[in-house]
Amino acid sequence: MSASPEISGRDRQPTAAKVEGDGLIPIAAGEPGPADEPAGGNSADNAVIEDPEGAASFGTHVHKYLCGYIDLADKKAAFIFAAVAGILAYLHSEDGTLRWLSDPRTWTLQDILANSAVVGLILSAVFAFDTVAPRLQGAPEGAVFWRAIAGMATPRDYVSRVASLGTSGLTRELLMHCHELAGVCDRKYRSVGRAIWLGCFGLAVSLGYLVLHRLS
Repeated sequence: MSASPEISGRDRQPTAAKVEGDGLIPIAAGEPGPADEPAGGNSADNAVIEDPEGAASFGTHVHKYLCGYIDLADKKAAFIFAAVAGILAYLHSEDGTLRWLSDPRTWTLQDILANSAVVGLILSAVFAFDTVAPRLQGAPEGAVFWRAIAGMATPRDYVSRVASLGTSGLTRELLMHCHELAGVCDRKYRSVGRAIWLGCFGLAVSLGYLVLHRLS
């Protein structure tokens, strides 16, 4: 068996030590020491943020980015809802909204188009409304979610909560809230996407009905 190469003093890496029993047990290079080991495993509450200021800057940027997209989704939904309401009002003036009351066995192509348009437009309005409906469910004991803040008994309790977190803790709260906002953004864009496609379907079928209605 060949002997291992001898390591010179300048190539030696200093090793830390931890107490175990009555002696000191050296810790190999790269092995986490007690201060680096989160108390609760790999949970977000115990994650070590090595650069709190950089993480806070990044979290602020992401928070602003997500809030902007949420606001855009709400504006899109409001526009779709108003447009759908206008199309339905015009269809009603052209006798297109009450044709479903007739016997389905007597429906003509105009009736089918009108009824399909009404169904598509109503569903579009429902999804547009669902987009702007409140849906944020944040951490009940956080420092960012408004309901968690309002749930504290006094303003002093909130100040104490923020002061106890420190820079790293506040950054962690901000980043966790960004994750919650991303979930809200995802649900909103799913709803507004359905509202857009159903609205386009309703508009296209409405145009077909109006053409036939004017020609008849």
